Amino acid sequence: MELDFLLDAHDDGKLGVQMKSDEKELMGKPLTKRVMETWLPASTALLEMMIFDLPSPHIAQRYRIENLYEGPLDDQYATAIRNCDPNGPLDGAPWRW
Repeated sequence: MELDFLLDAHDDGKLGVQMKSDEKELMGKPLTKRVMETWLPASTALLEMMIFDLPSPHIAQRYRIENLYEGPLDDQYATAIRNCDPNGPLDGAPWRW
């Protein structure tokens, strides 16, 4: 069975997952879901990915300006966006999702 490693891991404590007695009765997808929720919470993994892998706005704006702004790339608006200038001119566009 492809989930044998999960059964062995939670029984031996290899993953450090503490399961309640009723959770030990789970099989298949519910067992996989419960072990993964406990062992690697999605919120923690996503937050760490954003912190460690995504560039800061000051760095990202420099190369994303072409995708963020459709006007001339040498005007005051583009310069303010590129430099993340909080005192730069206000520019907005209506969006419809």
